[in-house]
Amino acid sequence: MTRIIAGFAGSLTLTVPAKGTRPTSDQVREALFSALEARDAVRGYRVLDLYAGSGALGLEAASRGARVVTLVENGFAASQTCRKNAQAVQKAAPKNSGLTISVSSQAVQSFLAGTPDGFDLVLIDPPYDLPDAELAANLAGLLPLLDPDALVVVERSSRSPNPPGAPVSNSCAARTTATPPSGTPTSPFPPDCRPEEGWSAQVFRPNVWCVDSFVRRIRKVEPVRVAVVCASHYGATRGIAERIAAELALAGLTVRVYDAAEPPHAEDVAGVDAFVIGSAVYMGHWLRDATTFVRRYQPTLLEHPVWLFSSGPLGTPATDAEATDILADTVPAEIIDFDSTVRPVGHRVFFGAIDPGSLSLAHRTIRRFPGAAEKIPAGDFRDWPQVEAWAREIARSLVKPAA
Repeated sequence: MTRIIAGFAGSLTLTVPAKGTRPTSDQVREALFSALEARDAVRGYRVLDLYAGSGALGLEAASRGARVVTLVENGFAASQTCRKNAQAVQKAAPKNSGLTISVSSQAVQSFLAGTPDGFDLVLIDPPYDLPDAELAANLAGLLPLLDPDALVVVERSSRSPNPPGAPVSNSCAARTTATPPSGTPTSPFPPDCRPEEGWSAQVFRPNVWCVDSFVRRIRKVEPVRVAVVCASHYGATRGIAERIAAELALAGLTVRVYDAAEPPHAEDVAGVDAFVIGSAVYMGHWLRDATTFVRRYQPTLLEHPVWLFSSGPLGTPATDAEATDILADTVPAEIIDFDSTVRPVGHRVFFGAIDPGSLSLAHRTIRRFPGAAEKIPAGDFRDWPQVEAWAREIARSLVKPAA
C-alpha cells in the first residue's frame, strides 16, 4: 500500500498502477522529505516529478506545502492514476491554499522541450531500464528550467550506473551551491569530498541528490534502520529531530521520524537497528509521551544503540551569571533513570525555540509574570551546526562498510 506520509493529506492512500511502475517506499520517502524539509526545500516550492508513476513523490511534496506540483508520466494507465491521485490530494488541500497540481501525459523530453515554467525542486525516479544517454539528455534539458539554487533528486537502482554528467556522490553533494553566475567556475565540493573519478564538477550546476539504494552503493554501507522519536510541544523539538534525520539519511541510513504521541507499532520497533529519542524540556522534565515511549520499550532499547537529546534552554548565552554551562546544567531528571535502564550511547542538550504567537493561553499567561519574559525569551536559538555535527557523529558510529 502506498500512502501520503505527512502534511495535510497524511495517511491518504494512493492508487498504484497495476504494472509498469515502481513506487518509492514509504521509508525512503520519509527519509528523503525529512532531508528536504531540513533544507526548507519543499514549502512554497515549484516541484516537478518526472516519470511520476503513481505521483507519490510529487504529491508528497504537495501535501507538505509545495505551491505548484507538475507530474509528468507518459504511460496511459499511470497518467490516469496520477490524475486520480492528484484529484484526491487537491480535494484534501486546505481552502485558499493556492496549491496547483497538474498532470502532463507526454514523454519527459517532449515536456522539457515545450514547457516555459521554472522549477525549484525536481524529483526523478526513472525506470530501471532507462538508457544512461536518455537520463543525461533529461538532466541537460532541465538546465533552462531551473532556478540557480534548484535541487534535483534522482533515484536509481543500485545496479544502475550513476547519472551521467552530474556531480552526484554523497551527502557532500547535498550541501553544494550552484556555480556562481560570474567569475571562473569553481568546484562546488568541499576539499575532502570530490566526485568519483572521471566525473566533472562543472557540467551540471544545480545540486543533485541520490537516494535509497544508490546512496548506499555510493557510500558503500549496509542498510541500517534508525527510528528518530520525538516529543515536541510547539514544533521546535520536532525540527531538531527532522534535522538529525536528514543528516542520518544523507549518510545512507534508512530513517523515519515518529511523534512520541503516535509512536511506531511494536512490530516496527522490532525492525529498528538504532534509536534517537528526544523531548522538549519543561520544568526540568521530559514530556510524558517521550518518557512513556522509553519506558514501554525499555527491553528493546536496552538491546540496541540509543541516543537521547533534550531541547529546552532559551537565549544566546552559553553560561549563566554564575558562569555555569547552561546546556550541561540542563539535564532532565529522567536522564539519570534512563542512564541505567536503557544505557544510552549519549545524551545531548540543545537550545530550543519559542514563538509567543503559538503558545497556549496558559503559557502566554506565564510569560506575562514579572521577569518571565526575560527568562523565557522569544526567538529561535537552535544551534543547527551543533545539531548536524552530533547527528554526523551518530551516523559515523552506525555506518557499516558493505561486505
